[in-house]
Amino acid sequence: MKRSMGEKVLNIAVCDNDERFIMKVRQIIAQNYPLTCFHSAQELLESYQAGKRFDLLILNVIIGQSSGITIAKIIRKMDKQVMLVFIADDETLINQTLEVKPERYLLKDSDDDILCQTIRRCYRHYRDECRALIFTVRNSRGEKEHLALTLAEILYFESANRLLMIYTKAGQVYATEAKISALSALLHDKGFCSCHRSYLVNLAYVQAVSAGGVTIRSSAEQEPILLPLARSKKVQVLNDFIAYKTNEPC
Repeated sequence: MKRSMGEKVLNIAVCDNDERFIMKVRQIIAQNYPLTCFHSAQELLESYQAGKRFDLLILNVIIGQSSGITIAKIIRKMDKQVMLVFIADDETLINQTLEVKPERYLLKDSDDDILCQTIRRCYRHYRDECRALIFTVRNSRGEKEHLALTLAEILYFESANRLLMIYTKAGQVYATEAKISALSALLHDKGFCSCHRSYLVNLAYVQAVSAGGVTIRSSAEQEPILLPLARSKKVQVLNDFIAYKTNEPC
């Protein structure tokens, strides 16, 4: 089941056999977001196997006799988009969760504000990935048409020959009439960074920043792309890259 790009409501599920914790999450979340509660790993898996999908899954690392980490690995194979937040009594298993790339690992006795902050951060990430930009491009017949692309679909922009070239994760390239400086100002706080006066790159796909340039890669199957890095922008790009990868995703 593919989630609608127009939908802005974060659909959340929590899975834990601890009813007190589920009640706590319900009190914090349910007033602002749709919340589905599962009391066992089996219930959660059956829901996914039936086609149900969530935007954010709050999952205990241990659910009764089941491993929440193992369950997360199974779900990751069915849904690569879902954001994961692990809950635990201690930090013993934190390293084992890294394989499924969780948004955060929280302790059960953490303040409610920390969970609220995590939810808000996940919502901003979800909202920005779903937000579409509208570009006017020409189709193969030379006719103008309006193209909607979400931020997650865009690898980078290039300004060339008075046109703005849009390079997408799917390998498509579009040309439109727009100024890269205006787009840079619009997208700077949305996970995009100007590495050169002619390039604007999506930090989600940046693998490395070096004196030789900015290396981006859309997936393990794709060849890396090296974009130029202006000497005057090196420090700012490196700071943006580190902040993006270590803090908020957007």
